[in-house]
Amino acid sequence: MHRKGEEKLKKGKIVLIVLVLIGCVGATIYLKSAGKKEVPKEDVKQQAESTEQEKTKPRAEYKKAPGLLTISMYEMSDEELYQRFGYPSEAGIEELFFDNKDTDKIVALKDGSILSGEMVDNDILVEVSSETDPNALTVREAKELLKSRQEALYQLYEAEITNTSE
Repeated sequence: MHRKGEEKLKKGKIVLIVLVLIGCVGATIYLKSAGKKEVPKEDVKQQAESTEQEKTKPRAEYKKAPGLLTISMYEMSDEELYQRFGYPSEAGIEELFFDNKDTDKIVALKDGSILSGEMVDNDILVEVSSETDPNALTVREAKELLKSRQEALYQLYEAEITNTSE
């Protein structure tokens, strides 16, 4: 009787192992088939060609449209400067441009960022260069501009603090 119990236990273990294996195989097959999407070969070919064309697009196709994506920092209102830079202290102004030399040229982009170097907007095929853009200025000029408007930036900072504390 003791031997029959052991045999049933062995059979039970074997059945359990077989069920686990079947479950694993089934899950694997299901996951593989769920990940596959039927895409017509023509679509795949078109996608590959358009991706390859994007990679090999000659630089000459990009328009140089000075000022299209940039704004002059000199023409920015105090509010616009405050939105971009906040109220930086003298040391804070230096920290804003820690990566750049005073002679490096930068340009303010309309999206709120500052560019040093070149970039390409692939959506409208426009190239921007801080070296050639008419709105570019040197880092030294940007620092001087922020220092000259520090009082106005401080007043905007104070007004913001007052409004948020009320």
